[in-house]
Amino acid sequence: MMGACRAFADVKVQAVLRRKSGSRDKNSFWAKARVASSKMTLEQHKLGEKLEAGTTLMADCKALDLPPMYEDAVAHCDQSHMKAVPAGGMGQQGSTGKRQVRISLDPTTGDLKPMADGGQMPRRRQQVTVKYDKESRGCYTIAMPTINGEEKPQWLKTFNYTERKMESANNSAKYEKAEIDRVKKAAGNDWHRYNSDNPYKERYGMGGIVIPEDAPEWKKQWLVTQTAWYQKMYDNSGGLLKKKSSIKHFVLFLINECEELWKNTNRKDHWVIWHDRLSILWDKSTQAWLRTLPCPVEGWPDRTYADRFVRIRGKYNDDVTPYYQDSMMGDSPERSPEDCHLFGDVKVGVSRNVAFSFFLPDDDPDKYSLTTPHKVFESIERTIRRGCPSDPRMLEDMKRIRKSTLQRMIDAEGEYIDDSSRNGVRDAAQRAHKEAEEEAAAAKKNPVDSRVIEKFNKMCDDMNKGKGLPLKYQPVVEEVEVVESRVEEEQDSST
Repeated sequence: MMGACRAFADVKVQAVLRRKSGSRDKNSFWAKARVASSKMTLEQHKLGEKLEAGTTLMADCKALDLPPMYEDAVAHCDQSHMKAVPAGGMGQQGSTGKRQVRISLDPTTGDLKPMADGGQMPRRRQQVTVKYDKESRGCYTIAMPTINGEEKPQWLKTFNYTERKMESANNSAKYEKAEIDRVKKAAGNDWHRYNSDNPYKERYGMGGIVIPEDAPEWKKQWLVTQTAWYQKMYDNSGGLLKKKSSIKHFVLFLINECEELWKNTNRKDHWVIWHDRLSILWDKSTQAWLRTLPCPVEGWPDRTYADRFVRIRGKYNDDVTPYYQDSMMGDSPERSPEDCHLFGDVKVGVSRNVAFSFFLPDDDPDKYSLTTPHKVFESIERTIRRGCPSDPRMLEDMKRIRKSTLQRMIDAEGEYIDDSSRNGVRDAAQRAHKEAEEEAAAAKKNPVDSRVIEKFNKMCDDMNKGKGLPLKYQPVVEEVEVVESRVEEEQDSST
């Protein structure tokens, strides 16, 4: 077929460009929700300016049902899942790649050795297609609070739910009750000794956590999640909760992080959280629970922590269908600095750290690895905590939202914006530079871990001095079991 096409026309074979999901239909409910949300956010920023200038009051914001918003008081929150490299690792010992590079080695020492001099090739490997991918799971949050007159971009603590499924408020309550009922009836593991309404609390106690009587309701509930009995209930290897996480725990974690970040600033009463339409966050039971957590402020005495989450509200509810009223739309990476840009930077940074630390032994604390979900999570954490992406990169992406993105979404009538990622306008300018300059710029914006670079440079120096390779390859490799493909539809389509 391709030959026939080439006989009558020019043919190019190239990669298909990727973009986030979204609609091209300006009349779709999703597009209209994006326009309404963008207009609302711009108005909220203007209300923040007026409130700061003293030309409006918080009571006026309440009358509009629009909390004021400030660039330096927004917590941008988004989930990221990253797959682990399955058993077999990477490089020569890898079993998941589509290509294997075999190098002749001395069969006794593992040193490089030509086959003409007695070197042997390692066995050929069979590619493994895993049936169930495993991945790290985390909720990452960034903000740029003003500290001593300067905006300080930073990553807040990450909520780690690797190898767990997050459940809604209602489901979490059901599973917790079922687990407590289970241990009440359990005969083994000494559970019969504990006869209270909560055997976990009776057995494991508070773990030193004290819950003050006068603490706000959210704080009391947050401190419960930090107690020994609560954490043991979710970590019990034989329990119903061992592979689960609670949306309530996540939200309380996020509230605590924001309260701590802004508590000593003039934004302590006005910070908000941006999160797109994560279904269990906008679930009715979760939102109903959030409305039970008081968050009063002068001029808005009945405010709750549900009001801390950016959502379509006030007069803008009239512009959207009931599905989006008092809620948010999904599939809008333009509004998320992480989803649109920074997660890509982090993945580049992690890849570079893995590449530069490949020669380090597994027990080296500076080694980066993607072989298990928890090692993936740890590698991501160390990458962002050690300066990748850079502060200017983070500031650029957070400021871009108010500066240009919101108005561009309005002008596009809610359509997906093609060049909202770095594959668009910004990269077009970067491609005009020389390749070496691009690499230097990328290294500056997404720096490699300085500890890893130091050890890598030392390894190169040692090799130049004739001290040999820092690692030994195993010339004999055991065969691996080929696992059934997880995509059963491929078998059906092939028949």
